[in-house]
Amino acid sequence: MTVIRPNSISGVTSITAQGDTLTLYKSDGTNIGQLDVNVYASSGVSTIANLNVIGGSVGIGTDNPLSKLHLSDTSGALIINRETDSLNQINFRTTNTPRGSIGADSSACFTVYDASSQERLRIDSSGRLLVGTQTEGEETADDLTIATSGHTGITIRSGTSQEGNIFFSDGTSGSDELRGSVRYYHSLDTLTFGSNGSERLRIDSSGRVGINTISPGAKLHVYGNSASQVVTLTDGATITPDFSTGNNFTVTLGGNRTLANPTNTTVGQSGVIYIVQDGTGSRTLGVGTHWHFPAGTAPTLTTTGGSVDVFAFSVRSSTSVVANAILDVKVTA
Repeated sequence: MTVIRPNSISGVTSITAQGDTLTLYKSDGTNIGQLDVNVYASSGVSTIANLNVIGGSVGIGTDNPLSKLHLSDTSGALIINRETDSLNQINFRTTNTPRGSIGADSSACFTVYDASSQERLRIDSSGRLLVGTQTEGEETADDLTIATSGHTGITIRSGTSQEGNIFFSDGTSGSDELRGSVRYYHSLDTLTFGSNGSERLRIDSSGRVGINTISPGAKLHVYGNSASQVVTLTDGATITPDFSTGNNFTVTLGGNRTLANPTNTTVGQSGVIYIVQDGTGSRTLGVGTHWHFPAGTAPTLTTTGGSVDVFAFSVRSSTSVVANAILDVKVTA
């Protein structure tokens, strides 16, 4: 056994060496730590295999360690190297029970595991964050991918009088930091959507929707014009409008036809059907039993070639489409 008298190790008055073990003592003879050192015969490089500190802390680069192991250096670097190209981990335990770990290997920059060694999170070599999966999402939206086998979502929790926000940016300053947005105002219980740096749509606390207005006065309040496309119906012996495709329709009659009961109706839906005579004209149009006109009488169409009649309608029930005819619509003289 060799006894060494250190000159500059704070709190240590003697060190004994026996075999591969160094033992550190205080002035009163208290054993404060053991250092096991192995030497690789092939390279002659000393490698610390085990450090057992009794009732103290270890400081590397500091004589005032603030935790069980305290590293201090201007480089700020800590390297944990595994000699084989496989998973390198730091494991966390309480009462010697596994609680989780972090690690890295050649396939990922960083991984987080739970107590059962199930991977929960990874940052891959492209910097993408994957939660609950090792497979990124679609390439235009793969920077963050979250996956579970059940209901999956993200919660944004804000103060009761604050905002919860998702912003879309194409710059790092000024208005470019907020080109599009989804914002929830907790003080108003109001959800808004923005584009080109401005609010475009708002759903207030009463469920009213405002488009280009911050004060919707009805269930749907549009400030400015609105439009619904005109859907062209297929001409044939029987013409069947599909009301799920639009509100406004047009058809050019190439013969005597029947306007069948519409499909996929929604109570309260309204619109028009433009009925155009072809160049020959004198085309007739019968109607299905769900079309209800004033006095229960279907209109007689204008027969002039190229003439236009209009059926204005409102869906009263699944079997009743209330309609009225505006005949021979033309340029006002």
